Amino acid sequence: MRHNRGVSALQATAATFGVIATACSVTALAWPARVQWPGQPLAARPGATLQFAVAGPPWNLSADLDGVSLPVQQQWGRCSLTLPADASDGAHRLTLRTGGPRGEAVARALTVDGTPPPLKLLQPAPDLAVAGSSGRFAGRSEAGGNVSVALATGSKFSARADAHGKFKLAAALQPGWNDYTVLAADAAGNTRTVRGRLFSDLAAPRVMLERLVPGGAAAALRGKDCPKDTFRVRVISQDDSGLTRLRTRLDDAPWQMLAFDTVRKGSEEVAELPLRGLAEGTRRLAVEATDRAGRRTAETVEFLVDSSETFGAKTLTPGARGDDVRQLQKRLVEAHELSDDQVSGNFDPDTETAVRAFQEKQGLPTTGRVGSATRLALGPKILVNLARFELVLDRPGEEPQRFAVACGQPAWPTPPGRFEIADLEKDPSWIPPDSPWAKEAKTIPPGPSNPLGTRWIGLSWGNVGIHGTNADWTIGSASSHGCLRMHLADVERLYDMVGMGMPVTIYSGNESDPVLRRFWP
Repeated sequence: MRHNRGVSALQATAATFGVIATACSVTALAWPARVQWPGQPLAARPGATLQFAVAGPPWNLSADLDGVSLPVQQQWGRCSLTLPADASDGAHRLTLRTGGPRGEAVARALTVDGTPPPLKLLQPAPDLAVAGSSGRFAGRSEAGGNVSVALATGSKFSARADAHGKFKLAAALQPGWNDYTVLAADAAGNTRTVRGRLFSDLAAPRVMLERLVPGGAAAALRGKDCPKDTFRVRVISQDDSGLTRLRTRLDDAPWQMLAFDTVRKGSEEVAELPLRGLAEGTRRLAVEATDRAGRRTAETVEFLVDSSETFGAKTLTPGARGDDVRQLQKRLVEAHELSDDQVSGNFDPDTETAVRAFQEKQGLPTTGRVGSATRLALGPKILVNLARFELVLDRPGEEPQRFAVACGQPAWPTPPGRFEIADLEKDPSWIPPDSPWAKEAKTIPPGPSNPLGTRWIGLSWGNVGIHGTNADWTIGSASSHGCLRMHLADVERLYDMVGMGMPVTIYSGNESDPVLRRFWP
């Protein structure tokens, strides 16, 4: 009797507890019986169940692992065997046998692997925000292993690690936060996961500036005049991912960090910036906002501060206007840095050029700003010409006041140089200095016999000063011990017109100085 030849195809997959299975196949000929193995390596976890699909007569199947028998479950069209739960990791020998008159045994190498693959996510950083709708994932896992990224939206993206275990892939993101799970799986069905979230930031931050006015109201800052030198600015910023940094800069000063989470109103973040003691003129305020994705938005506004009309009350800068600027320009005319027709009351480019030229001649920093040092150099100030025995009080917008003086005798000369008024005293007592010529002298209280007279204007050097005298006939000569003597009426009048910090320049009278030539041609 002739038997028909039938073909049984057995396909094995390693699967247990829902883990990805590994497939193999066995082909058994009913007559004769033979086994055919798949070409890919066979790997499974300890305790994994290998399932086989069978075609043809279900001849009795048996199996063993390294010689230890494994039970085989058989049903029509399906067979399965379960690996020992304590099977050790590593290489093993799996043998399958087919029953029947011509049955045979075929062995195959099986790798048992119960260790989850490594998974190190290098990109993205935790809670990262990206500027766009695509996120990049990169890291390291098991060489040749499969890596997938699943988003909470249901989207899934996968890649295979290279021979060095490196992987990278891109995932399409939804606007806003995207929860993700990165899963690495090896050939045996072991897995490891990393979870996180990634923000898709599709818009750059926005910034708006407002000046707060009395009563809590706000007004636009750009291009507005500010009659006060101190006020507050409200900074309103908005971004879909939130800001990580907010900083401000006034004119050319260094950037300053600003606390941007003072108040939150919906998607807006509001902060208040105090501006104090602003110099007069055009001020430039810059605000830079940086969001979580690294996008930056800078907003710069210019506004005019005009808070005083008195020269010397405030620092003046380009853009300032008013009577105080007009007084400044008149002083620059007197210093031969401007002409009369350039006196306009506006701190224009010509005025700035003149200020810089004056500062350079005075040995001051050439900033173009009229601060305290430049104001003092412009006046009021005291100039002394020792060769002429004369003191001049130079005040802005007024005629110079001239006074006769006595200066130091050759043995105790009055020192030339630049000084400041450091002491002011009415009806002073004369205290003998620590000097050989006064070693026998005693303190003299105020009165007609006091050698200092009724006023003392001390300078910022030694014990030198400007004072009255009880030896009125010495005025106009080199007869003092270094100080500058004046007539009592003159020193009392001068005393009422000076102040602390006023510059005093003493010339020997032989210097090549344009200021000296201007007052003593």
